[in-house]
Amino acid sequence: MESDYRETFNKTVALLLILFLGTTMGSCQNSETKEKNLSETKNGMKKYEWRPTESAPKQYPVEIHQGIITCQDGSMVEIPSGGRTVHNGWGETGSTYVVGEDLKSLPKKLMLSWLSFTEDTFYKGDFELPTDKIKTLFDSGYVNHLGKQETYSNVVVGMAPGGNVSVWLFGADKSVEVGHYLAHSTEISMEEFNPSGIQDRKKYIAATIDYLPEDIKHQLKKEGVNKEIWNTYRKRFSWKFKYQFKNKSTPAEIRTKFYNGTHFYFKTTNTEINDYSQLPLPKQIGYKWYDSEENKFGADIDIDEKEIFLALKSIFKNSDDKTIDLIIEVDAYNSTVALSLQSENETIKLNKANINVYQTSD
Repeated sequence: MESDYRETFNKTVALLLILFLGTTMGSCQNSETKEKNLSETKNGMKKYEWRPTESAPKQYPVEIHQGIITCQDGSMVEIPSGGRTVHNGWGETGSTYVVGEDLKSLPKKLMLSWLSFTEDTFYKGDFELPTDKIKTLFDSGYVNHLGKQETYSNVVVGMAPGGNVSVWLFGADKSVEVGHYLAHSTEISMEEFNPSGIQDRKKYIAATIDYLPEDIKHQLKKEGVNKEIWNTYRKRFSWKFKYQFKNKSTPAEIRTKFYNGTHFYFKTTNTEINDYSQLPLPKQIGYKWYDSEENKFGADIDIDEKEIFLALKSIFKNSDDKTIDLIIEVDAYNSTVALSLQSENETIKLNKANINVYQTSD
């Protein structure tokens, strides 16, 4: 009886050991395989983990007819479409298809057609993407607000009035524009565009416009469609943040959304933003700091578009060769924040910014 027990025990241990070794070797092989896939494809091209997604300004909805990214190895990736109205915000991520391989070679070409509802216009374009630039950005990545290295996860394709197209690499804490293009107007029949739905184009467009929030409909009625602003949003200036306190506080983090659709979320000590850089103008800022007792505070700042562009026009009226400090000043009680733009010989306060100050924690 005892010998039978020992024999059974030994066989069980042996079986468990075999299963353990098999699992361990399989894990190592899977890890090695993934690492190999990450470094090269069958054509000797490096692969990256990214997904395509779509974007459009909130006040200018679009619907994609067809969107295809052709990759460096010849494979094709579809940009999500499927009859969805897109107006998620310029440069923001939209929907993604969780199909196909996670690891893909670099995007090389973009084929895109869509309906711009506010213009009642179809657009179409085929564009070469800057593969070398995209590769450099994927490889270098960035340091996030936690001080950790990471890279980009999405290729965002944005469509705006006038046929404007922007392409961004998007990560959780940073995005960067890699290309801007101009599509041409075209004609697509409703039978082709919406084969199983409404065939009356005017009715289809009116139904979508009617669904927009009232404030956006009011803005469209009052101001119309702005086809020219997109290059203005992309204009860059040499500037940096400057943090000032009327107490003994320390800056901690800065989160910024720019008018050109890009963003970053960094520690204020991040070397990317410690010196003057060619950047577009900020649209929204999230700022956090510590007081002398390590209490943490934050401020959400929505900048008034007309005010900041007028301020820049005043500062650069005589010369484009200037650097600017965007000053964020905290009062002695950590209760109010003031904004101003400062050049070598001029300071302009931004009094119309909407600022909400609060106490927070890590």
